[in-house]
Amino acid sequence: MASTLPTDRSSGPPLASILGRTPRLGVPMDDARFNSTQGPPAGGDTGFDYFVSIVIHLEGGYVNDPDDPGGETNMGISKRSYPNEDIKGMTTERASAIYYRDFWTPARCELLPYRLQGIHFDASVPSGVSRAAKILQNAAGVPVDGVIGPKTLAAAQNVTVEEYAESRLAWY
Repeated sequence: MASTLPTDRSSGPPLASILGRTPRLGVPMDDARFNSTQGPPAGGDTGFDYFVSIVIHLEGGYVNDPDDPGGETNMGISKRSYPNEDIKGMTTERASAIYYRDFWTPARCELLPYRLQGIHFDASVPSGVSRAAKILQNAAGVPVDGVIGPKTLAAAQNVTVEEYAESRLAWY
């Protein structure tokens, strides 16, 4: 797994589109290439490998801010959520394993169109898997129950990144 943000993504989408950052969140989302059915970036990355490297980069390194309710945090992994983890000694590989086990897989990211995998994964990390599912369901126009099943997966095939981002903003 890469420990830093991928730098050569000329054939892939910009970060703004991957994570659905909008002008309201401080980063414009204007790349129509990503709102397509294109697959993973060149170079053999899986969706998870690519998107977890972005999330880890955006989450940042070790901090122990007494005013942060999560307490000691590293790469987005907090002591409050993971009391048995060595937060200060957290490796990229360990953080990636946690993200895969607790967010990517339960959020069913690998079953979504590639264009939605990054934004959905990014939504599941701070908001939780159920809230991310509700965001997706709202964007897809299916009943909102927080569980991604066959109806949600089928409807997600027609959801654009912009629609997901709009639905995500509506929750905040």
